[in-house]
Formats: sequence, C-alpha cells, structure tokens
Amino acid sequence: RRTGTVAANARVAVEKRVWLESGSRVRVEYELTAADAVDAVFASEWNASFLAPDKEWARLSAAGGEESGLRKRRNFEGAEEVRVEDRLRGRLVRMRADGAVDVWNW
Repeated sequence: RRTGTVAANARVAVEKRVWLESGSRVRVEYELTAADAVDAVFASEWNASFLAPDKEWARLSAAGGEESGLRKRRNFEGAEEVRVEDRLRGRLVRMRADGAVDVWNW
C-alpha cells in the first residue's frame, strides 16, 4: 500500500495485490482510494524482456489490431487482451483485463 499526492495536491492511496494462480497465471488487482474527487488517469507500468537477438523476433498484438515489433510506439484502445510473442523461442505472454482498457506501448 502506498499513499501519495497527485493532481493538484489530492491524497491518493494505491493498494496492489498479486496472486500466482494455476496454469502459470499471475493475477494483479489495484484499489485506489482518495479522500476527495480526483480527475486523473491511473496506469500501471509493466516491463517485459525477451532473449530474442533481434527486435523482429518479438511481436506485440491485440485482438482486432495489427501486430508490430515491440519498439514501435502505439496505442491499443479498448483492448481486453494484449499478446507479446517471442517467435524465436515460441513463447507467448498474454495480458488480460476485466473489460476494455487502453494500452500504450513505448
């Protein structure tokens, strides 16, 4: 649990819960609490690293969108699942949300 100040001195607390579930799944939940109304965007940051020797071997895609290399800046609006694939080693990471979310890749 962390508490800090955002958006014009609004006090906000963030609680993060992480579970390891069956089938090599990781579940993450965030709970935000503010004493007053806050106009802000919450975003969590994830960093993924693959051992593929060239960026062309790693691909990023979302349902209904085109895939691209990881180093291309892009937005997925209204995504429920984003996939990162290491084509060299045949590894796939899927990130799912409960409902549609916007995802930014840098």
